[in-house]
Amino acid sequence: MGLPGQFSVESLSYSRFHTPGGGIGVKSSGSRLDVALVERGLAPSREKARALIMAGEVLLNGQRCDKSHRQVHAADGIEVRARYPFASRGAYKLERALNEFDMDPRGKVVLDIGISNGGFTDLMLQKGARHVVGVDVNVDQVDWKLQKDERVTLLKRNARYLKESDIDPPPEIITMDLSFISVSKVVERMSVWPQAVILCLIKPQFEAERHRVHKGGVVRSRHERLEILSNVRSRLEVLNWWVTGVCAAGIKGRRGNQEYFFRLEYGKPLGVDATILANVVST
Repeated sequence: MGLPGQFSVESLSYSRFHTPGGGIGVKSSGSRLDVALVERGLAPSREKARALIMAGEVLLNGQRCDKSHRQVHAADGIEVRARYPFASRGAYKLERALNEFDMDPRGKVVLDIGISNGGFTDLMLQKGARHVVGVDVNVDQVDWKLQKDERVTLLKRNARYLKESDIDPPPEIITMDLSFISVSKVVERMSVWPQAVILCLIKPQFEAERHRVHKGGVVRSRHERLEILSNVRSRLEVLNWWVTGVCAAGIKGRRGNQEYFFRLEYGKPLGVDATILANVVST
C-alpha cells in the first residue's frame, strides 16, 4: 500500500509556481507558509503542510522556518527536506516513545484510542503491526488510505463504553491520544485488557485545573507540568495501571504545549518514581 500522504517531491525549491492554466502564478500580496506549500505542490493539504513545518522539515530561503503563518511571496524559495511519511503529525509524537521504550509492534494487534486522522495507526502499520483497531467518535476524518486498508478496523464509538467483546483478538498494545478529557476516565475502561501495554499521550492542558492553563491553552511552567503529571500518575495507580516509562513527546502540540507519554502496565507497582518524572520534565 502506498504511504498515506506520501508524495514524491523531495528537496525541491521554487521561486515560482504553475497555475492550473499552465501559466506562472505570482501573488503580490503573499500567502501563509502552509498555504504556499499546498499551492506549490509540496504538501497535499494544509494540515500536512503544518505538520512538515512544525517538524522542522521546511526551509524558507534556506533557513528553517517553524511558523505556519509566516508570510511568503512568489520570489521566496521553499524547500521540503523530506517526504511526508505519515497520515498526521501525531506519528512524530509516538515515534519517539516507541524508541525510548524500545517497543516493537511487529505482528501485534493494536488498539488506537482517539485515532483522529490516523497518525498513530499509520506509524504502527509501517512498523509492522498486524492489525489496528481505531476508535473515535468521528472516524470520517481518518486518512482515506487507512480507511481502505484491510489491516485497519474503525469503530465509531466513545472509548469509555468499549466492551471486551468489541476487540477480537484482544489488543497487545493500546495507544491513546485524547483531548478535552482526562486520560484516567478512559484508562479505567482499558482494564478489560490487563495484558496490554498502554502508550498514553498526556496533554497537560487537558489534565490541569483551568486556572493553571494560560492564555492560548498553554501550560508553560515546568513546575506545573510536573505537578500535573504526578497527579495523573496517582489517579492511574488507583486504577492499578502503573507508569513503567515516561518520556516527552517527539514534537510539541499545535499550540506549543510540551506533551508526554506514559507507558502503562496493569498490576506492576514498581514503576516510575517522582525523581524520574522530575528529570523528564526538566530536560
